[in-house]
Amino acid sequence: GVAGYFLSAPQGSMEVQRLEVYFDTVWRTMLTLFMSMTGGVDWREAFDALETVHWFYAALFVLFIACSALAVLNIITSIFVTDAIEVAQKDLDFRMRGELENSRKVVEELTKIFAQMDEAGHGMVTSDILVKCLDASEVRAQFALLGLEITDAVSFFRVLDVDAGGYVDISEFVMGCLRLKGHAHLVDLEVSILEIKRMLQTAVIEQRSLATQLSTVRG
Repeated sequence: GVAGYFLSAPQGSMEVQRLEVYFDTVWRTMLTLFMSMTGGVDWREAFDALETVHWFYAALFVLFIACSALAVLNIITSIFVTDAIEVAQKDLDFRMRGELENSRKVVEELTKIFAQMDEAGHGMVTSDILVKCLDASEVRAQFALLGLEITDAVSFFRVLDVDAGGYVDISEFVMGCLRLKGHAHLVDLEVSILEIKRMLQTAVIEQRSLATQLSTVRG
């Protein structure tokens, strides 16, 4: 390699002098490689010196520079990616805490509204009570502040009354409002789905009744 070239080339030639600057000893060779990576020396100068020995050594030098640059780039990229992930995680935690705090406040407000409607203290609100309370603009304003624009009180009650018991307790009321909060347009969709389910239930009951009657007639 370079050592053989030193022995065979004429001493004092321009090529030998240029090689001695960068590759005279193992220590100087390592220093040249390091400076080529860090900008201490223009790696093109070291490349030109190696090219006088053989193109293969020059190609190896270029490969070393390319691999070193990629390694440094990967390290820098990993640092930025790690920092970005940490920042995103902190932001997610912050937003989750904010959402939890907001949900807690909403639950408190809904509990107060339910207590206002349940004047008798029975722990339940019927459709008539809800409709009557929603006739008051103050109550509608309270719902609006929570992101619930209620246009049809009866439909709203039917959405809340998931078990079709004719009344809603505090749990049904709060959970139903949370489910619809911020998506008031979903009330109509919920009503439609509820109507379809009830129609299917009615159809099944009528079919069973008809089947029973036919069995009786045939018997």
